[in-house]
Amino acid sequence: LPPPPWGFETLERPGVDLLVRLLQCCRDQGIEHGAELLRAFEEDSAYPALLKLFSEGSSATPESLAGTLQESIQRLAEEHRRERRSQLAARADRGELSTEEAAELRRLLKR
Repeated sequence: LPPPPWGFETLERPGVDLLVRLLQCCRDQGIEHGAELLRAFEEDSAYPALLKLFSEGSSATPESLAGTLQESIQRLAEEHRRERRSQLAARADRGELSTEEAAELRRLLKR
């Protein structure tokens, strides 16, 4: 699991906040197996959704799940960069960018 920040934490999509919490839990508690993660979230309101998610992926191997997770993190980070670039470009068009935002937009446009 790559260290935070993952690059998508502020992406406004359903489930992103839960994914961030799951990743943080795995890193903070050294969780390596799905059953451990489920136990850690047993009292959480997200538990039913996690249970469903784990049951749908029950035939996957740990290696394939790790690859899928890594790809998902990269895809979400790229989606966040595109979203942020669009937000900043719209602010630039309206002449509302701060100095810090202008620098951020330049960095995002270089990628």
